[in-house]
Amino acid sequence: KNGGVVWQGFGGRCGTDNDGDPIVQYDQLAGRWVLPQFAVSAQPYTQCVAVSTSPDPTGTYFRYAFSYSRSFNDYPKMGVWPDAYYITYNMFRNGASFTGNTVCAFERARMLAGLSARQACVNTTAGHSLEPADLEGTTPPPVGSPNLLMSLTSTAVQFWRFSVNWVAGTGTLTGPTNVAGVAAFSRACSGGGACIVQPGTTTRLDSLADRLMYRLSYRNFGTHEALVINHSVTSGTGVGIRWYELRNAAGQTFGSAAPVLRQQGTFAPSNDFRWMGSAAMDKTGGIAIGYNISSSAIVPSIRYAYRGPADPLGTMGNETSALVGSGSQTGSLTRW
Repeated sequence: KNGGVVWQGFGGRCGTDNDGDPIVQYDQLAGRWVLPQFAVSAQPYTQCVAVSTSPDPTGTYFRYAFSYSRSFNDYPKMGVWPDAYYITYNMFRNGASFTGNTVCAFERARMLAGLSARQACVNTTAGHSLEPADLEGTTPPPVGSPNLLMSLTSTAVQFWRFSVNWVAGTGTLTGPTNVAGVAAFSRACSGGGACIVQPGTTTRLDSLADRLMYRLSYRNFGTHEALVINHSVTSGTGVGIRWYELRNAAGQTFGSAAPVLRQQGTFAPSNDFRWMGSAAMDKTGGIAIGYNISSSAIVPSIRYAYRGPADPLGTMGNETSALVGSGSQTGSLTRW
């Protein structure tokens, strides 16, 4: 509810609409905070992006408003990359008719300097809820690397690339390519919808299982590149977290060749409902996944699991509670 504070006095939709879907990002290469949220109470539908002027998140911000006219920029997801801030949307014409997925690049270098900044966007109907790669650590991807994106279908995990040319102010989206070797899966709730059980109520929560979950974590180890992503799948009578680690092909980069599946697994140590995960990899190669958990005996809560770099491939364990929920969610809203 405090997302609008940074926009006080800015004017336009960003100055008046505090509509949510905020993201807190940190640009590790520049030491800056990046705060995007949308303004969609009325047209023109707008994405607001604030970039801190220093490493202090409580200090001042350069502020930008990117307009999409009559296209509602729903479900924004942002990734930090050296040549741009990349963001993806599910687009709805006049807020109602789905028109596909839009990938945009914001002119990062000028935004860091507080100068006027452009965006370069491409729309596609060939994918759903694309996730842009987000840089972990301070080792950038190989010079000239396009941003990497992934998406999900009912049977496949897909890989994309988005290149931006700031001289021309244009972007090029290529893909999708199916990732080879992905084990068969059944998306939770038959591919989306509300099936997550809670105690003491017939109200079910939305799994968002029709899409990959934010973020698409990227790390360059020098010896190899890695991507980590997850989504929710049916497991027994419950729901589990399917996760993947991808690496660049030998002698290639993610930018030049299709990725190679390093490992995958479904974390479901019980028949409870684990959903809406978020995965990342640290500098040792360890992977952690935070997620929600619920069942007929567990109120919606937050837990996490992790694996060390020397653990057997495809295994995830050490489930730990991060937050015990205060009760079941009832009413008409199924997003938890």
